[in-house]
Amino acid sequence: IIVETNYRLYAYTDSALQEQVVRLFSQPLYRLPHMLICVVTRSTVRNALVKGISAAQIIEYLTLHAHPQTSQKPPAVPEVVSDQILFWEQ
Repeated sequence: IIVETNYRLYAYTDSALQEQVVRLFSQPLYRLPHMLICVVTRSTVRNALVKGISAAQIIEYLTLHAHPQTSQKPPAVPEVVSDQILFWEQ
């Protein structure tokens, strides 16, 4: 998964399970072969919070599943995105 500062997620996956997990806290924009492009919004994060998923869990998931090249130079999730997700939790 690659996370951009504009709150877009690029999930390189063929796994239906991983796609459904990403959809828990983001809104899909495009579905391409081997890739899902989503956007994280306040409403998608709030929906995840209602389902019992914390902001810390979302950030941890994005960090653990970060693309190898983005995880080489921390942070894998841009600070502006992680800070905003934590802010939306409040």
